[in-house]
Amino acid sequence: MFYADEKHDKVVLIDLGSSDDLLQPELRKTFIDDNYKRSQHIHFVGTSQYMAPECARNKPTTKTSDIWSMGIILFQLYTGLCPFRGASDYLIFKLSLDLNFLKFEDYHESILSQEAKALIK
Repeated sequence: MFYADEKHDKVVLIDLGSSDDLLQPELRKTFIDDNYKRSQHIHFVGTSQYMAPECARNKPTTKTSDIWSMGIILFQLYTGLCPFRGASDYLIFKLSLDLNFLKFEDYHESILSQEAKALIK
C-alpha cells in the first residue's frame, strides 16, 4: 500500500502481509500447533512477487526479508516490471528461489544503470 504523507512530503510504503512482531513473536497465533517457537505458519500470507525466498520456504523472517522486497520494488520502479512473473504463485516462487534468475546484463544501461544494478543487488 502506498500513501502520501502530506505533512512531511514523502511517500510511505507499507505491506504487512507477512509481517511478524520481532519483539513479541508470541502475538501471532497462526503457528502450527499454536507453538510460536516452531516458526512455521499455518496460513499463507503475502504477495508472491515481493516475497523473500525464506518466506516462500515458510522459514523465519528477518529484517533482510524486507531488504529483499525493497530490491524487488526498486527493480520494478526502474524497469516497470516485476522481476518474477508467472501464471501462478507456485511458478513465481520457483523463479524467486533461483537466485541466478535475474540477468541484469539483459537490461540496457538506459533502463538499469550500473548504480541501479548495484543498488538492487
